[in-house]
Amino acid sequence: MAEDQHNELMCVKPDGTVPEFYSKYVVDVQNTIEDNARQEFEACWREREAGTHKYMVEITDLLSRKINSINDMIQNSGMLDTNVRLRRCILEKALPPLLLQECGME
Repeated sequence: MAEDQHNELMCVKPDGTVPEFYSKYVVDVQNTIEDNARQEFEACWREREAGTHKYMVEITDLLSRKINSINDMIQNSGMLDTNVRLRRCILEKALPPLLLQECGME
């Protein structure tokens, strides 16, 4: 996003007016956070129901370590530098829809 576009869409005006785009962007980000939290909870709950671990704290720690391990592996592999399709797929899932609509992927 260009600086002038950012200033117009994302910055509170001197009179305190919050741009409509920014308000919608915040909702998109909140929805993503809530969806990720729901998916993580469901994964932990399934693991708990399977009886593999006694305490939820063990399961959440394990899931967190696995997520971080996968992230580290991907970051260190150079995969995102060479695999444009993979990078694009990840960004399309990670970036707020409104931001993608406004700025595109390029």
